[in-house]
Amino acid sequence: MKKLFALRTVLNRSTIGRMGTTMAGGYNDSSHAQYKSHTMSLPLLRLAVDRLSHLQPPPPIFNVADFGSAGGMNSVRTMNALIPTIRPTGVPVQVSFSDLPTSDFNELITTIASDEDLQSKICGYNVVGGSFYAPVYPPSSVHLALSFVTLHWMREAPPDAGELLGGNNCLVHEVGVPPESVAAFRRIAMDGLVSFLRLRAKELVPGGEGIFSMTGGGSSDGSCTYLSAFESKRIISKSIARAVSSGSLPKDAMERAFVPLFRFTPRDIETAVGEVEELALGGIVQKTIHMAEGYPNSTLFSLFWSIHKNALKDSIFAKHNEIGEAEREMMMWHLENHAREVVDEHFTECRGARCPYMAFSVTKKTG
Repeated sequence: MKKLFALRTVLNRSTIGRMGTTMAGGYNDSSHAQYKSHTMSLPLLRLAVDRLSHLQPPPPIFNVADFGSAGGMNSVRTMNALIPTIRPTGVPVQVSFSDLPTSDFNELITTIASDEDLQSKICGYNVVGGSFYAPVYPPSSVHLALSFVTLHWMREAPPDAGELLGGNNCLVHEVGVPPESVAAFRRIAMDGLVSFLRLRAKELVPGGEGIFSMTGGGSSDGSCTYLSAFESKRIISKSIARAVSSGSLPKDAMERAFVPLFRFTPRDIETAVGEVEELALGGIVQKTIHMAEGYPNSTLFSLFWSIHKNALKDSIFAKHNEIGEAEREMMMWHLENHAREVVDEHFTECRGARCPYMAFSVTKKTG
């Protein structure tokens, strides 16, 4: 069957966010070091596909939507593992990949189109540019909605994020951030999560399934007990402090820099799903994974830098209009070198970096 292709861009006020969460160049090349965070969702995926096999009447085409596909390397790899579990139903599978319009769609399309294994398993695909914090697909059009390692990225952050983080922290879960500041971030992050779920509930068909994962986790009392090695070792903050000290960044860089992510707990997920009447919570799984385990520190650093660079750049220079783009890139180059040194100092070669992940499933109610 002839492959279908469409590139569609959905523009709205939240599409090109202030948060700068588009992955920087190099992510697609190093993202394989994070693939274990996808495979932890496979048990939830298999259960979801089994439930979908009982949809009546069977759909003429099975539509899978992947939100936050980035360069596509891990998305395509996951689809190749997933689709064979769907195909025995005899229903053709079409896959939609989406990411922010600021993403590198040339890279994404090349990754998809060049994968012969995927092309042999699907009847078509399309690529959509749009924020998943806004409508992306028509109502009741998606059978299986997926989003891997994305929902920790906040729709927005508090306007006084730098002050809330204490001036010496770049991540809300770093040691030393006041509890009241964590609570302020949680309120805004939860609003974004509920909004995401309500949007997906509209797009899913009755009986449709969603599998979503992120960095996160916590204990049964609702507290966030799992920190990324990047947070516990304060990798970003130490790197910026060195760059400021050497004169490579503006003096206020530490006060302004922040990465707009929030680490949800299982209790947060239960609360958010409970606010969306159309959805029922399936399962929640959490696991601590060593990113880039078995790979050299150069791979770990490439993954780390491609994830955090754009958010840091946007926040550091947000109020420095006098600094041109070329000079900003040069300053970020210096910060990159300092960050590489810090990563090499703190992580043993080929051991990777510990990071907590969590995934959950939802079903759209049929009644």
